[in-house]
Amino acid sequence: MRGLSFAEQEVLISKCADEDAWCCTASDPVYVRQLRRIASTMGLSVRDLDRYTIRVYLPKRCVRVSVPRVMSEKQLAHSRAMLAALHQQNRNQAIS
Repeated sequence: MRGLSFAEQEVLISKCADEDAWCCTASDPVYVRQLRRIASTMGLSVRDLDRYTIRVYLPKRCVRVSVPRVMSEKQLAHSRAMLAALHQQNRNQAIS
């Protein structure tokens, strides 16, 4: 039997006001693997809805909905310099 088409591979994330967790339903194989890994790490239960689809209830702290961060060129340059310094520091520690 064939797998799901791209149009059928979806991820649904929902939460009602009276719930303390996000309901994550996935049939996209990439997200199914990620949700299984997260559930295993956090000790959460995974419900198999069918051959391709799972449902996991994630705590509120696991899902964040926000506007993407936009950095100015100056902030980007500073961030790159800090990251390069951190990598250099890690290399120096690995050598010694």
